[in-house]
Amino acid sequence: MDQLWLKEEDLQEVLKEHFLPVKTEFLQTSPKVYYLSVDEKHDNSERDYLKKFLFAANTFPLYLSLYLETNNVEEYLTDFDALSLEYNVQYSLEKRIYHSSGRIRSFYHPAYITVKFMDIDTLSQIINDTYIQAVMNDFYAISSINNVQFHYKKRTAVVPLKPNSFYISIGHDGHGFYLFSNEKRYSSINMVMENLPAETELTQINDKLVKEWE
Repeated sequence: MDQLWLKEEDLQEVLKEHFLPVKTEFLQTSPKVYYLSVDEKHDNSERDYLKKFLFAANTFPLYLSLYLETNNVEEYLTDFDALSLEYNVQYSLEKRIYHSSGRIRSFYHPAYITVKFMDIDTLSQIINDTYIQAVMNDFYAISSINNVQFHYKKRTAVVPLKPNSFYISIGHDGHGFYLFSNEKRYSSINMVMENLPAETELTQINDKLVKEWE
C-alpha cells in the first residue's frame, strides 16, 4: 500500500524556480496543478509510484523529455534503439570536457532528447534506467504532448499544453512529482483522488492529515 500526500497547488507559486528543478512556462493555458508524493519505504518508492500513476492514467502515446548534461548520451540512445523506440535528439552547441583518467580527456555535447512510448512496460523500463537524471535535477518530464521545448541556456521548459492533456515534472532530487493538466479527470482534487492507482492510501490532503478531514 502506497501512503500518499496529495496537494493542490497554486500554478503561479509552483512556477517559481524554487519549486521545480527548471523554470517552466505554459503557453496559452493555465492548467490545474497537484503535487503527489509517497512515503519512501525504499529508495525507489517515488519512482515506482510515478510508474503506477502512469499505468492508471492509461494514456498513450506518452513522451519522455530529458536533458542530459553528462557524457552518457550515446548509452541511452543505444538502449532506445535496442527497443526500437522513436526519439528525437538535439545536441547543444556547448562543448563539455570529460576527464577519463590522468591526462586523457574527451569532449561531448549535452543533448535534449524526446522519446515516444506506446506501452507502459517499455516506458517503465526506461524510467528505471533514466530516473537518475531526475534525481540529479536535470530536466526530466513526461507528458501526453510531443512538442515540449527545453532552452538549455535559460534552463527553461516551454510547454504548449493542449486541451485534454497532462504534463508531469519531477520534484527536487526525485522526490514526488507535479501533475499539470487541463483534463476533466484531474479538474479538481476530488477528481484526482478518484483516478489514483489502486493500492493508494491517502494519508494527507493539502496541509491536513486525512484523519483531520473525517
